[in-house]
Amino acid sequence: MNEGEKIDLSKGKVIGNGGFGMVHLFEQNNPPYVVKVIPCVDEKRVRYYEQEWAAMTSLKHTNIVRAFRTAALPHDNHPMFAIVMEYCLYGSLEKIVFGSRWVYTMRTVTCWAEQIFGALEYLHGTHGIHRDIKPQNILVSEDFTLKLGDFGCVKETRFSQTTGTLIGTERYMNPLENGKKISHKNDVYSMGLVMWEMIERRRVWSTIEQYRATNGGFNLEVFSNDVKKKKLKNVQPPPLCGSEIKKIVEECTRFKQSSRPTASDVYQQLRALNEMASPHFFAPKPVDNQSVCIRPIGFNDGIDKVAIDEHEGLTPPPISTFSVYPQQAEVVPMLEEPLLCY
Repeated sequence: MNEGEKIDLSKGKVIGNGGFGMVHLFEQNNPPYVVKVIPCVDEKRVRYYEQEWAAMTSLKHTNIVRAFRTAALPHDNHPMFAIVMEYCLYGSLEKIVFGSRWVYTMRTVTCWAEQIFGALEYLHGTHGIHRDIKPQNILVSEDFTLKLGDFGCVKETRFSQTTGTLIGTERYMNPLENGKKISHKNDVYSMGLVMWEMIERRRVWSTIEQYRATNGGFNLEVFSNDVKKKKLKNVQPPPLCGSEIKKIVEECTRFKQSSRPTASDVYQQLRALNEMASPHFFAPKPVDNQSVCIRPIGFNDGIDKVAIDEHEGLTPPPISTFSVYPQQAEVVPMLEEPLLCY
């Protein structure tokens, strides 16, 4: 899109709708692009828009979604802004991770994890914290490269204060620690959970009844109390994968903030791991008429396709010690909105 060109939403089609607003795809252009429309109905939304635009224009990284321009859109009742961004063909990561149609390998997992931890290393190096890392905010390009998006919750660590309000999506937020300042290691925890989900191909904590909120989301308060009272001691890493990956997931998801590695530490570990020869393919492959999610090929150093069992109940602290059976209902992604508190 050319600078100064009028944004005509009627020429695009809506491909996403969330708490922030809507995303319109303009696929007739070369290259295609998307327009994120943010209705600023209150001051919180105005700050969300301002933070996202400021972050996206200042951040330049292969694994961060590019923003091209912004514009105010005419609206009778309140300000409305548009951000023009690059189009990622396969949409959000959650569509692949939780979609039974897709088959991928442990090499896919480690390469994807390296990409996002690389983006976080870069972001944290600019004194920024994303604060809403989750599969829904990670996009997949045409060549299956991951791109970190949605920077409306980003915060600069140089100006961070002690936590008093909640920012992000509760399921992926680390346990509340009174008096702790906002830290880049919160992003590391969230990305550790995303790695867990890439391997297990299910929502983290979804099988533990007491952590389910009445709205179908995640009850962070109950979860944090269990951690505080030491009823829940750790996130058990996926047992059915290599020891190096287990160790990375375990370290990233430690409940104590100061015990986690930095994004740079994890990025270097994954980079070294991915430099080793692997017999497995990287790009996910679509399989039509497949109704069950398949474990990442290579989880057991083999090439078998093994279905994930969705039915066996789990109790804390383990969240991933279960059997594997050949049948499973398709996992339907749960749309959880971020907490827009500032």
